[in-house]
Amino acid sequence: MKYVKHHFNNALKHFILSAIFLAFSGNDVISQYKSPAGSLNFGISTYQGISFLEGAQFTDIKPGYAQASGLNIKYYQTITIGLQVDILYSKAAGTFSKIEALSNQNNLKIKTKQKLNFISVPISINLYLSDRFESENIHIKLGVVPSFLIKAVKSSNNPEENGDKVENSNDFRSMDFGFLAGIGVEVRRFNLIGEYYLGVYNLNANKNGSRITNHGPRIGLNYFLKRWD
Repeated sequence: MKYVKHHFNNALKHFILSAIFLAFSGNDVISQYKSPAGSLNFGISTYQGISFLEGAQFTDIKPGYAQASGLNIKYYQTITIGLQVDILYSKAAGTFSKIEALSNQNNLKIKTKQKLNFISVPISINLYLSDRFESENIHIKLGVVPSFLIKAVKSSNNPEENGDKVENSNDFRSMDFGFLAGIGVEVRRFNLIGEYYLGVYNLNANKNGSRITNHGPRIGLNYFLKRWD
């Protein structure tokens, strides 16, 4: 529980700092945000959360951080439907243990911290539950998330590995895929979101290995560059 609280506090701290930066990065923050049907907008996105990297061969699974930031494009198709695409540089981490057979030794419990870096492209639909011409409105967010692996690095207590950080990108597939669902509120130029990401693609590049997936909750903040009065 202490481990989860530590990562949650770190994620919350990074999110608050990002929110403060976005709040002071634009002008006319208090202006009312009105986006007519058929309008297109661009913005900045940041997400912070917790990541669980799980596999059947892992034990003592503990959450790590989940971070993402980048650009977004939003199209308001109708008064009640909006489509959004984010282009994000994403990081995910997790800690777990695994029993491994080492040369000239008995089986040893190896504790590993795994870090994954992706380019993620969430494609989501926003279903608005309140009048979007009001200054605040609530929406449900549903989407799919293809992600492309950039680099994987692990650190462990394995005596057969040199150095604390070992690149192991070949242990993972080059693409991840998952779904997200959440609820958000748009307040003028800002969109605050709470969501859950569920990875459904097997990340393990070893065909004979067990299934590895990634999932976890996160909070996000979008800042849009354009406003309508």
